[in-house]
Amino acid sequence: MKALKYGLSCLCLLLVAGLADRVFIHGSAATVTSDARNPTELSQAIRLRRAESLFATVATNGLDLHWFPGWEADPVANSRSYYIERRAVGSTNWTVVATNLITGTWRDTNAAPGSTYEYRLPRRFLTSDSRHWPYLVAGRQVIPIESRGKAILLVDSSVAADLAGDLNTFANDLIGDGWTVARHDVPRHTNYWGNDPFHLLNATNLYYRTNLLKNRQIISNEWSLNPTGTNVVILLGHVTVPYSGSAAEDGHTAPWGSHLGAWPADVWYGDVDGDWGDTNSNPSLDPFLRNLAGDFKWDRNLASGLTFEVSVGRIDFDNLPAFGPYVSPPTTNSHDLEIRLLQRYLAKDHAYRRGDYAFDASLRFFDDDWNARGAFVQTRVEAARVAGAFFGHELSQPSYDNGFRRSTNSRPATLWAMHGGFGHLHQVEASFGNVRSVEDLAPQNCVGDFAFGILSGSWFGDWNFPYDEIGSHDDGLLRSCLAQPTNGLAVMWDLIGQNGPWTFPTQALGDPLAPALLATLQSGGNQSVRATFILGDPTLRFAQVKPVRALTAARKSGKLVLKWSPSGTPGARYWVYSSSNLNSPIWTRLTAGSPITALTYTTPDTKGSNRYMVRAVALQTTGSGSYTNLSQGTFVTYP
Repeated sequence: MKALKYGLSCLCLLLVAGLADRVFIHGSAATVTSDARNPTELSQAIRLRRAESLFATVATNGLDLHWFPGWEADPVANSRSYYIERRAVGSTNWTVVATNLITGTWRDTNAAPGSTYEYRLPRRFLTSDSRHWPYLVAGRQVIPIESRGKAILLVDSSVAADLAGDLNTFANDLIGDGWTVARHDVPRHTNYWGNDPFHLLNATNLYYRTNLLKNRQIISNEWSLNPTGTNVVILLGHVTVPYSGSAAEDGHTAPWGSHLGAWPADVWYGDVDGDWGDTNSNPSLDPFLRNLAGDFKWDRNLASGLTFEVSVGRIDFDNLPAFGPYVSPPTTNSHDLEIRLLQRYLAKDHAYRRGDYAFDASLRFFDDDWNARGAFVQTRVEAARVAGAFFGHELSQPSYDNGFRRSTNSRPATLWAMHGGFGHLHQVEASFGNVRSVEDLAPQNCVGDFAFGILSGSWFGDWNFPYDEIGSHDDGLLRSCLAQPTNGLAVMWDLIGQNGPWTFPTQALGDPLAPALLATLQSGGNQSVRATFILGDPTLRFAQVKPVRALTAARKSGKLVLKWSPSGTPGARYWVYSSSNLNSPIWTRLTAGSPITALTYTTPDTKGSNRYMVRAVALQTTGSGSYTNLSQGTFVTYP
């Protein structure tokens, strides 16, 4: 009955959907088709999309900033004079650096090589939220990041043994990207909200409480060893899921389809010392939504007043039975299926880091905001900023495309997809009367052809919600996107309501996804602690320099000679490192100064070192300027 009830509510929403506003940015060009809406509505849509765009190009003597005159709601493009504010990254005070600008371009000649600044374009004469002013973190030949911080890896102990080799490769990948790894195997999540005969309706599951608190204590202890550094938590497997709140960010509050109640809140793990309260009650009849005082489902809906110290991401394929017939070999055993999906994701993660999966440097955009009356407007904000910061494009031309395609159609997989449409636990609208579901994704009849995606639609945010009260799941759409063989590396959820737009301030300059979670939580406004999460590996970055291959070590004339095959990235050069600590390496760079061009290196002294690493180095250019990027490390041990 519950499945029928939810399905009927979703069908009612789909019936009111109409033609949507869609944008596809591909390389340096956009595909253009006509839109069925009236000219006034279309003009408003274009203005909303270009309002957030700001991007940079590298000049010989600085950085050129670019924006789109007329975005501030004035129909006459150049009727206002613009001004620009700038500050160093991490500073609190803005300085006006340019005034009386008429065109949409200004050069910052003070942006020296190695510098990074925040820029914004205020809405002059308007009193709007400054979070929606055109904003960009831009740099010129930004220096590479060799040491990224600590990755706290919490592994579901029920899958650890089956994934021993895969986890070793994953840890090496993290180390080769500059992370130190602190791994802890922890108990699997246990549901206590279903019809469990050993627990009464209002009882607290002591195992859940113990595991939940123990996990955060592990994270807190690891964080306290380096509280001023960068820390990120990776939850791998069905690690205990924190729950919080009693709201419904997707707006489903009616009795026939209410989504009011507790939702997963992984960011609780990232607040290592905060008190979220456990005194409020929402006595929902649904055991997953129920939130009672003292049940260790927390009270918080919003991030306001909280401080988050650690970013969190989750790689979790618990109970996705739709994929069982389509793994190799097929299986109906839930544990075997989960292992194979985890193995598939980790293999995909490894291949992406090495540049074996080449996603097109583009963004695919779809929203049905016109029919949804503002529900998906944030996808335009996010898509416009990502289009500018990553690719240096304006998000303005309407076209018909979306984040999903039928497998019979051929097109390149894109780096980014923003997709807003009426949704349900296992499906999303792709066009009027046309949906994409888990039942399409599992056999690959359709493909979510993107690496990183933000999906905006009802129910997606409650990613661990059951299909019925006996514990079976409805193959949640977001995690199913990650269960694909090659596409889908990380997904996020977004829907206007009590959660503000995602922000990716430094990701186009080489940062991994993880800091974007903290930046979004701390961006101000009504940011939801339930709707703001990362499913997938939060340490992944958005551009890959291909690593060196065939690294060897041999002793010659009393010294160690390292040799390797070149990186496949044009213009790459190389840095060589050594370490004597194999378990949690601290690397010493042997090639001082600029990277070398040779494909061999002779170590001056091998005493105390028995592991060596070579990383390729190359300059990357994006819509945020340019930065020096490092490949994954390639290792060799000698003797």
